[in-house]
Amino acid sequence: MGWTISWEEFVSYTADFMTVSEEICDGWVWQGDKERSGSAYIVKKIQLQMPADTYDCKQETNENCDDLSVVEFEESHSVAVAESADLECTWEYHVLYSISYATPVLYFNAFYRDGRLLPLEVIWKRHGTETEALQHMRWEALSQQEHPILRRPFYQLHPCKTAEFLSHHLGSSLNPVVTWLSSIGRTVGLHLDNEYSKLVNKNV
Repeated sequence: MGWTISWEEFVSYTADFMTVSEEICDGWVWQGDKERSGSAYIVKKIQLQMPADTYDCKQETNENCDDLSVVEFEESHSVAVAESADLECTWEYHVLYSISYATPVLYFNAFYRDGRLLPLEVIWKRHGTETEALQHMRWEALSQQEHPILRRPFYQLHPCKTAEFLSHHLGSSLNPVVTWLSSIGRTVGLHLDNEYSKLVNKNV
């Protein structure tokens, strides 16, 4: 039998996580209503540079693809134009509670500055060997699903085996949310600061 948690436990474990995030200014924030089961989650956004050749020009109809190397950025209330080999992308991570599986679940999106989502094959490429490990973990299949609260497409790491994974840490981890997120987040580019480890082990 796997290690499952209640909604109240999820909120408590996540609240401890958020305390550390605030201490180290890690950028996580609460969203939604914590008083309603399954209606709140935590969010973090990260800005990353992606190679310009990952941008799919073939689907563009109104823009000249030759201009994709030109990146506009704002500085001191002025707009400058610079040539760059990279494109800025936003990676947005959401940690929710799955009522069906009674475990945490990770949703995320990655999109260019114009709002277009990164294709799944680009996401695979972005994370190299870490993603190769994910490809062999069938029970954590990465797929596009409707966000249960926002009702728009997000990528999801399926939680069907999360309870089984956590069962291997039963008795050794004081915070299953941190244990799970520190392990599974790496596969999609989310790395936790070492400060969070103090929530898992009393001796840290």
